[in-house]
Amino acid sequence: MPRIVPKSEFRVSYNNLKTPRLNKSFPERPPAYSAQFIISKDDSAVTMLKKAINDAITEEWGDRPPKGLKLPLKDGDVEKEGIDTYRNAYYFNATNKDKPGLIDMNHAPIIEDGDFVSGDYCYISITVRAFNHPVNKGVTVYINNAMFSRKGEALGSQVRAEDDFAGIAKKNEPTYTREYDY
Repeated sequence: MPRIVPKSEFRVSYNNLKTPRLNKSFPERPPAYSAQFIISKDDSAVTMLKKAINDAITEEWGDRPPKGLKLPLKDGDVEKEGIDTYRNAYYFNATNKDKPGLIDMNHAPIIEDGDFVSGDYCYISITVRAFNHPVNKGVTVYINNAMFSRKGEALGSQVRAEDDFAGIAKKNEPTYTREYDY
């Protein structure tokens, strides 16, 4: 399947594009780079994604796909009901065993961990492909590259240490010492 580069901005969640993450459901598999991408239901990229999914199905199974296919594009209003981030949106997970390229709007590599986090917006390059395993059949999305476009409200519960301890004044003396007897 060819690479797909929608000209639309996606919101990223569960951002593990800089550091691979172990899949808890399949611990025998090597860690992979992954993220969840959220897009408004009325965005033109949705049509492109649906077509790519249908093309992958047709390429693998022709006009007779098996029942119960696992499909990547999820309806946020159904699957994540009551969560504002997913209201009137679709989302999908994308993974890759190889590290995706990560750049900013100036095409400079993203190096610092805090430069591109869950809640931020980006453009993406993906590949949509069918999988046909004895137990599972469906369509999956691979993330190839991402280009950070703008900061968004952080998703998740991670709080910066600087924010947690902002009200505590710095003291000149150490607050913790350990004495050793030799």
